[in-house]
Amino acid sequence: MTGDAAAGWSDPWRECCELRIKDIDFDQGLVFVRSGKGDKDRSTLLPEAGREELRRHLRAAHDARIHKPVSVHTLRHCFAIHLLLNGVDIRQSQEYLGHTNVETTMVYTHVVRDLRTPARSPLDLRQVPEDGAPTRRG
Repeated sequence: MTGDAAAGWSDPWRECCELRIKDIDFDQGLVFVRSGKGDKDRSTLLPEAGREELRRHLRAAHDARIHKPVSVHTLRHCFAIHLLLNGVDIRQSQEYLGHTNVETTMVYTHVVRDLRTPARSPLDLRQVPEDGAPTRRG
């Protein structure tokens, strides 16, 4: 949910992180907050501003067949993995993620190892002419 939509909530960041799709009532323009301030359930307004953006986001997730719960923490994991897949140094990734110990960041290297394209010999990467004859250089 966008920061604009949550601006009027008592503890917007925590409440957004715990929000579920079934807690949003687009027709009535309401958001149901569970265990909010004072550990009480309540409803609050779903602002018109940002409502269509939220609908498009949820539709995209549905169309992408994302059926697992996704949280801010999930996005953090994705960020970490993309850093490493794109060749960002482990120490730089550690800094971006705010990890005190590099060992915490290194947990992601196990996931990245499974996602990388297997290494190939430079000889296998050279282009071979259509006639199949090897080309000589120099």
